[in-house]
Parts: sequence; C-alpha cells; structure tokens
Amino acid sequence: MPILMKFFKPSKQDFMPELTLYYDGECPICKQYTLFLKIKKTHRLFLKDARTSPELKNICQNNHININDGMVLLTENGGVLQGERALLYLQNLDNNTSWLYRVFISKPLVRWVYPILKGLRWLLLKILGKKTHIE
Repeated sequence: MPILMKFFKPSKQDFMPELTLYYDGECPICKQYTLFLKIKKTHRLFLKDARTSPELKNICQNNHININDGMVLLTENGGVLQGERALLYLQNLDNNTSWLYRVFISKPLVRWVYPILKGLRWLLLKILGKKTHIE
C-alpha cells in the first residue's frame, strides 16, 4: 500500500457529485424544504443561506439572475439553475416519497405552484418582521 494511502483513505463522499443550494435562511418555507431533501446518499449537498453568502452576488451577476426570484442551485457540472428549474432538478435526484414531493413531480404543476410559494415566502417574512428582499 502506498504511503499516501495509509494517511488518506478516500470515502464514498469524496467521489460524490457536489451541489450547492442557496436559499433564504430567514424563510420558514425555504428552511423546511432543505430539511426534506434526501439526496445525501448520492450527492454532496451544501446548503447556504443566501443572506450570508458573499460569493452569491458574483454568481448572480455572472449568470444574470436575481436571488429574489428564487433559490439558486449550482449543479455538479457547473450549471446554475434558479427557482422552479432548481426545484425540478433536485426533485429528479431526490428519493423522498413524501406527499410534498409528489406535488412537484410534473413541470406544469411546479410552474403553477412555485410562484405561490414565492408569494407565501414574501408574506411570511413580512409577518415575521424580516426583510423580504435579499441584498
């Protein structure tokens, strides 16, 4: 066994594709959604609060997107998806069988429901006295 292998034994996680999800950490709906994600057996998922992630500003500028239009997902192949597209991408990877995930199986349904969830996010943040806009 090579000397390096004695000190570094790669784990299964070292070879898993990596995803990074930027979400609104102040939003109760967003927080609950991240708790339901069950892709950790097949992907390394990094959850980052969009309000406290300085690198997100560059990601948004470089991809001409606004974090206030929905969560942002960096995919394992370097892609950047936002909102309903990010939700569908994660849904396709997820092995969660809860009723909540069954709602988001079809594209037309996600396109109809996602704007409602964005509106609920805004309303909840207003009620909680939080900023509704992420800088």
